[in-house]
Amino acid sequence: MTKKPGLTQILPSFAFSFFLLFAFLYSVQVLPRLKTDSPFGDEVLDIGDGFYYWKGDMFSDAHHPPLAKALQTLPLWAMGLATHAQVHFQNYWRRDYNFLFVLNRDHFENMAALARGVTWLFGLGIGLLLFQIVRREKPSVFWPTMLLWTFEPNLLAFSGLAMADIPLTFFFLASVYSFQKMGEKFQWKGSLRTGLLTAMAVTTKFTAVLLIPLLLVLEGVKTLSGRGRERVN
Repeated sequence: MTKKPGLTQILPSFAFSFFLLFAFLYSVQVLPRLKTDSPFGDEVLDIGDGFYYWKGDMFSDAHHPPLAKALQTLPLWAMGLATHAQVHFQNYWRRDYNFLFVLNRDHFENMAALARGVTWLFGLGIGLLLFQIVRREKPSVFWPTMLLWTFEPNLLAFSGLAMADIPLTFFFLASVYSFQKMGEKFQWKGSLRTGLLTAMAVTTKFTAVLLIPLLLVLEGVKTLSGRGRERVN
């Protein structure tokens, strides 16, 4: 069985350099926005909820699970932020507003930039996964895939925000990639890895439950393909 004449066979010593080039082009479009863009959508709530989640305070917005906002606010613990309010808040949005714009009003830009920086890292992770998937494909597949990752407007827009969309995309893609790497034979390590990535996707955003029927469909395709080859042989 011959290997595909992909990029790693044509230019083996420069293959990863192409990813670094695309990562640079992607980053120069995202990084300047981390401190300059105004808060968007649910960023304020996600940053506040994520920070208090680490303190054991589960009183937060329940529109999606806590994994993404918890990871995005993890770097904020190095800033020595004030958390003690003089009043007890009955609403999580008032608590979050007080945390960001009253107790730590002089640090808000840096807080948002650090949280958004975690999202940028997840965006780079998406690019690295795509590179791993298509690096052995023909140039007609490799170049469009990497160019779309580098310049796709929606991906770029959400990569500079402290929201759950980019982490969800990363874990979703990583789960499917891990499942496909296992091949047709059962591998307990691969199954454990795929299950863990799927769980992380679901605990990032509820819509990731769509992974379950998707993986079932992919398993069915693998089974049918294996039976077809057995009949031919």
